[in-house]
Amino acid sequence: LTKPEDATVSAVSTWLGRQGMVLSKENKHTSNDFVTLQMTVGEAEDLLQTQYYEFSNADGETVVRTTSYSVPASVDEHLDFVAPTVQFPGLKASVHRIRKVKA
Repeated sequence: LTKPEDATVSAVSTWLGRQGMVLSKENKHTSNDFVTLQMTVGEAEDLLQTQYYEFSNADGETVVRTTSYSVPASVDEHLDFVAPTVQFPGLKASVHRIRKVKA
């Protein structure tokens, strides 16, 4: 039910390939609808044209996120979400401190 169209796999593969990343059995989930890639913060910043920050609340809970990101239009229409980016699950209360993550 969730298998992506061939055009989606092609668009995402091409985009990642231009960044020197490859889709493989190791980073594609069995249903082919989800990709997990390991990379440095610097690589993620380059890929998503963004900057990541460490957000902390008054209780000391911390997450690394960004407030916005960008992907090419040719890929954007094929993606449901990119994470971790702008979602803040588990960070209770308001953000108390923001610190740039070293790339």
